[in-house]
Amino acid sequence: MIETKLDKIAEIWNDFILNEKFFQRKINFDSEVETNYFGDILHYFYDSLILIKENIPEDDKDNFSASVFYAIGLLQIIFIQHDLMREFFYIFNIEKSEKKEFEKEIKRIRDLRNELIGHPINRNSKTGELRSTVFWGNRMNKNQIHYLKYTRKDNFKKGIQKEFSITQLIGNQELIFKKYLNLILLNLKECLREYLDNISQIEVNLNEDHNFFYLIDKIQNNCTLLWNKHVIFDKDILLECHTKKAIHPRYENTLKIFKNKLNYNIINLRNRVYAKLDEENKIISFQNKDEENFKYSEELTHFLIRLFEKRQIKERIRSLRDTFCDFPHILEELENMESNTENNTEYYSSYFYLTGVLLEKSVSYIHL
Repeated sequence: MIETKLDKIAEIWNDFILNEKFFQRKINFDSEVETNYFGDILHYFYDSLILIKENIPEDDKDNFSASVFYAIGLLQIIFIQHDLMREFFYIFNIEKSEKKEFEKEIKRIRDLRNELIGHPINRNSKTGELRSTVFWGNRMNKNQIHYLKYTRKDNFKKGIQKEFSITQLIGNQELIFKKYLNLILLNLKECLREYLDNISQIEVNLNEDHNFFYLIDKIQNNCTLLWNKHVIFDKDILLECHTKKAIHPRYENTLKIFKNKLNYNIINLRNRVYAKLDEENKIISFQNKDEENFKYSEELTHFLIRLFEKRQIKERIRSLRDTFCDFPHILEELENMESNTENNTEYYSSYFYLTGVLLEKSVSYIHL
C-alpha cells in the first residue's frame, strides 16, 4: 500500500508538478526542489521498503547475531524513512500541526532507535555524567527486539527488561506512513480539482469567444500543459492573427485551427486529471465537428509536410503555382508565403489557408 501511494504521488509529480507552474505555486518548489531531488527521495524510499521486506532472517537462521544485525538495520532504515517523510512535508508544504502530530507518533520508535543504536552509552551532554547503558538481550530473535537497560536511577544494578515486537514496529510504521502519504495525496488531489476548474474556465472563454488576450494569458499562467510545440500554438502568431482577423480570412482560419486543437488538448488534459483522481467514468473523447474524412494522397501529404518545414520553398511554390494558375485566391496565398518566408505569422497563416482550400476542393492528388 505504501508503494502504491508513492507511485500515485510520483505520477502526479511527473505529469503535472514538474511541468506546470500552477502546481509549483501550491508547494515549496524552490531552487532546491527544482533540481528534482524529489526523485532521489522517492528512490531512497522504495529501496528502504525493499530492504525491510527482503532481509528478514530466515527460520533456519533464527540466531542471536543475525537477529541483532537485522534489528540494527531495521531501526536505522525506519529512522531514515522518518527523515525522508520530513522532506516530503517540506516539499508539499504540510501544515505545522500535522508535522507536530507526526513527530509525536514516531517518538516511541525513534527513542528506541536512539537508545539502542544511537547512544547505548548515554551521558549528559553538559556535565558528562553517565545516565544509562543498554545491552542486547538473550531473547533477541527475528520476531522481537530484546535488551536490558541500566540507569542511574537504579544505581546501574538492576537491568530493565525491554521487548518490542518487530511485526508491531513495522505495522505501526506502515500505519503512520499510510496516514501521512494519504494526507499528501488528498492535498494534491485538491490541487487537481482546482486545476480542473482552471481548464473549465479556459474552455468557456474559448467557446464563447471572450477576450482572446485573457485566454492566452490564462493558459500561460495556469494551464501551460494545454500548449505544445506545434507552430499553431506560437503566442506571437496567435496574437498577430487575432489583431488581423478582419483583414483577411487566412488569419481567422488560423485562429479556428488553433481553437480546434486547443479543444482537443483540453479534453486530453482533463482526462489525464480524471485518471489521477481515479475518475475514469468521467473520461470523454473529442469529437471535432469540422473534421474532414478526406485525405490527401501520400505524395501530396509528403509535399505539404516539406512545405510546412520550409524545405525547398521556391521549387514547391512554383510547382503549386503552375498547377493552380487559374485560381487567384490560391496564387495569392502562394505569393504571400514566398514573400514572407521569415515571417511565421504570414507564412503559416497562408499555409493553413492554402491546405484548407485544397481540402475544400478535394484535391487529393496533383501532378507535382
